[in-house]
Amino acid sequence: SRTRESRMLKDALDANRTFRITHYAGNSTELEEMLVRREVDLAVKIGPDFTEHIRRGDSSPIQILADGSMSNMASVRIAYSSLVLDRFNRNLIRELYPEKIDYGKIDARIRTWYNPNLDSRNFYVPGIVAFLIMLISLLFTSMAIIREREAGTIEQLIVTPLKPVELILGKTIPYIMIAQAQMVMVTVFAIFWFSIPLQGSLSL
Repeated sequence: SRTRESRMLKDALDANRTFRITHYAGNSTELEEMLVRREVDLAVKIGPDFTEHIRRGDSSPIQILADGSMSNMASVRIAYSSLVLDRFNRNLIRELYPEKIDYGKIDARIRTWYNPNLDSRNFYVPGIVAFLIMLISLLFTSMAIIREREAGTIEQLIVTPLKPVELILGKTIPYIMIAQAQMVMVTVFAIFWFSIPLQGSLSL
């Protein structure tokens, strides 16, 4: 917008110790690319007609884009930015209309890019893959070594020519193979049964 009102909003965000303005984007594409490349955690898009709407006495939309890869942090950032916007909104209304008024609240409309309909299966089914790998390859491996200790056979293993690394690998590899097989099964079910979109490198 590059107007007095947009600079006031920029200063309001910059004055808040929660945020630090690091980049200025020339257009929407550049803004989104910064988020995708994780150069920024939060982006604020002020339209070119921002001031025009305000001076006419209309509502003016502001878009806030948050990196949702860490959902809790994204929620906190959106909440803080909404507080800053609400304070800015009240100050601006007070400046434009000196008399006391009780309207002019922020109307926040949150939309998720990855999962616009907030389908629970798109969150939970991929989470099962991570849970299976963690449970089988970490927990079961540690339990297998502890069982040797409880059964009293760990001493027999120690006196064998096995090196500690070989023992750990011997206990870990079978469970990793089982975890990989289950991961493939869950991924196949996720794609073909639950119709969850899979993007990016399949091998990775």
